[in-house]
Amino acid sequence: EIKPARELAPQTAVETILDWGNREMGLRIQELHGQHHRGLRVNELSEKVAEYQLLKDDRARDVMIQLCNEFPRLSIAQIDALAAQIMGLNPKSIPTQAVE
Repeated sequence: EIKPARELAPQTAVETILDWGNREMGLRIQELHGQHHRGLRVNELSEKVAEYQLLKDDRARDVMIQLCNEFPRLSIAQIDALAAQIMGLNPKSIPTQAVE
């Protein structure tokens, strides 16, 4: 949430309000950037899980469910660490275009 940095003065009200909007938009763009890259990484890993047919194992399914539910709140490193719990998957060996 963007808090007013100063009181609105008639002479600068328009500029001040535009500044608030610009700062809020910047925060939203940063948030969306992170969501995109975390989702990209989960997708890259999911493709390999499917390619290697790793979901036959109950633990692998549980980890994938957890990844799908929690990835918006995880870092890419945390996503990789969680995915590494899937037997037969080595996230470090899977190239990524995702960035923090």
